[in-house]
Amino acid sequence: MFETSAAAGSSSGKYRTLLELGQGGTANVSLAVAGGPEGFRKLFVMKQLRSIYAQDSDFRAMFMTEGRLSAQLNHPHVVQVYEVFEDVTPTIVMEYIEGQTLDAVLAVSDPKLPLELHLRVLADVLSGLHYSHELRGHDHAPLEVVHRDVSPHNVMISYEGVVKVLDFGIAQLAGSTVETETGVVKGKLRYMPPEQVAGEEVDRRADVFAVGVMLWEALSGVRLWKGLPDAAIMNRVLAGAIPEPKNEHEPIPPELLAICKRSLAPQRTARYQTARELEVALEEYLAARSHYASARELSRFMNERFARQREDIALRVELELGRRSHTTVAPSASRSAAPSRTSLTASRNVPTGAPPAKTWMVALGFLLLGIALVAWGMRSKEGPLPRATLAAPRSVSVWIQARPDSARIRVDDVPVSNPYAGTPLYDAKTHLVTISAPGFQAEQTSVRFDADVRIVTALSPLVAPASAGLVPSAAPIVLPRPRGTSAPATSPNVPPASASAAPATAEAPESACDPPFYYAGGIKKFKPECL
Repeated sequence: MFETSAAAGSSSGKYRTLLELGQGGTANVSLAVAGGPEGFRKLFVMKQLRSIYAQDSDFRAMFMTEGRLSAQLNHPHVVQVYEVFEDVTPTIVMEYIEGQTLDAVLAVSDPKLPLELHLRVLADVLSGLHYSHELRGHDHAPLEVVHRDVSPHNVMISYEGVVKVLDFGIAQLAGSTVETETGVVKGKLRYMPPEQVAGEEVDRRADVFAVGVMLWEALSGVRLWKGLPDAAIMNRVLAGAIPEPKNEHEPIPPELLAICKRSLAPQRTARYQTARELEVALEEYLAARSHYASARELSRFMNERFARQREDIALRVELELGRRSHTTVAPSASRSAAPSRTSLTASRNVPTGAPPAKTWMVALGFLLLGIALVAWGMRSKEGPLPRATLAAPRSVSVWIQARPDSARIRVDDVPVSNPYAGTPLYDAKTHLVTISAPGFQAEQTSVRFDADVRIVTALSPLVAPASAGLVPSAAPIVLPRPRGTSAPATSPNVPPASASAAPATAEAPESACDPPFYYAGGIKKFKPECL
């Protein structure tokens, strides 16, 4: 599965991989431990470039740029990077956050994340983003950082209620030597503003738009563009046809509706101009409520909802560290025969000029003690120790990956990441794996953790009936040509859609341009014939 080494790290080999946490298109993520004197141990997260890309100079440069940028970020709401090195494999060492991604939290429907707490998460995300947008280099020149991939997948919520922005892997910054290839759109399409979809240069307002999409989803209780294929999403975003959020269960406060609309303005000049402006708008709304959402309440929610997951990962870490003691180990005869520290001290404390009788009594005492220990050792050989040491529970490797990328995976009704990599404890019970995605046929399979499990599947799309009111066929999207070329850029021929119209649930199958992209080396690239 993963390619992390048993003792990956710098030349000193101070990091030892414990658990595999996830696998992305270009990098693997694992939990590691660093040791030190007097039993010192600290947990870290290691992100390592996959070996198939490690020899590619462009990938290495992009990966190391991420590491160097992230190492300069030091904010309560941004994940902390401690070290970057290339000794064996390009590696970024980050802080270990005990918690769940916002994506995993939103996958849980009972209990649902309350709106006030959801807004607290978004306000903290904006705080971290504004800090990164304002970051200056060591020469005090603005770095003009743009995350470009803000989404629930890249937001971590700790069990202490602390929110952190993750993964600046495709961040844009001033002076970078790594250029974005023409026609390559980096990021998650469902959270992109029109200028990013069109391949134009982006600034901090692209991240503001992405948080606006997350706010839309918080207000409506569903995902924006749910059920739509990428081609249809691109056309609607480029046309500025973003539906108004609606909630079937509770009315949306007008103040929040106005905040959401402004953050999602198709023209970047009409949006909040900074993440701080949007953060202040949300904070003012929260402050006006009779019940202010706090990190303490967020922590309580996280611990109540994810208690089992927290206990499971803690047990796995404890087992890997070798700290869990299942029974008291009886001392062996050979170890017992060795003089203890107390015995040596007692011997040294006997005065050299002590009376012969007292010295003889001390010697007799040690003689009787030695006889008793020998007798105990002989008896112990007649049968098994009454309190034998138990072997640490065995674990198995589980890898589950599903297409499309938006597919959700649940194991025993507990949401996990896609792809999912884990090492659950060995057992022969039957576990139900459910994989689903809007517009696709769900799949279920039963597995047992008595051997390694590997599931790689692609869901079959649902065929919509002719009367289902399909979205009109998406015209090919023409991305703007680079500046300086003679051929003019053309606009997509897309009929404007009503902004209040709800997204359709299916898209009619098209030609080879649906989808109009493919993946190469973990990067989404658009087909030339579709541009």
